[in-house]
Amino acid sequence: SDADEQLIIFIPFNGVVKLKSFVIIGGGGGSCPSSVKLFINKDNIDFESVEQLKPVQTILLAEGDANGELEYPVQVTKFANCSSITMFIPGNYGAPTTQIHFIGLKGEFTPLKRVPVHAQYELVPAAASSKTQAESSASHSIS
Repeated sequence: SDADEQLIIFIPFNGVVKLKSFVIIGGGGGSCPSSVKLFINKDNIDFESVEQLKPVQTILLAEGDANGELEYPVQVTKFANCSSITMFIPGNYGAPTTQIHFIGLKGEFTPLKRVPVHAQYELVPAAASSKTQAESSASHSIS
């Protein structure tokens, strides 16, 4: 974006996640993020579209948590089926750029279960399952 304090962080998962909380450690001197807007299962967010989208949750972040002691809970019911999370950081506490040193996510992970799909394709319909045109019209005619 034109503003160096804005960041978009896309985090894809190779399974399904039920996010419960997160930790974020930013830089010092006002360069840590002041808030974060969270989106789920959207892989096409950019700086032009993010302002028009409604976030699932917006969280105000504290300044000066250099050790990651503050854990930010999310509304678990809204984050129960995540295949990806996008974090939009619109600004910081006054520095020209935003710095992030660590992002930690806490929740439950369920790996995707890949099982083969058994499908039957008929190039020519089976005789028992198809009706001829004459049979179909005869069953719909009124006497």
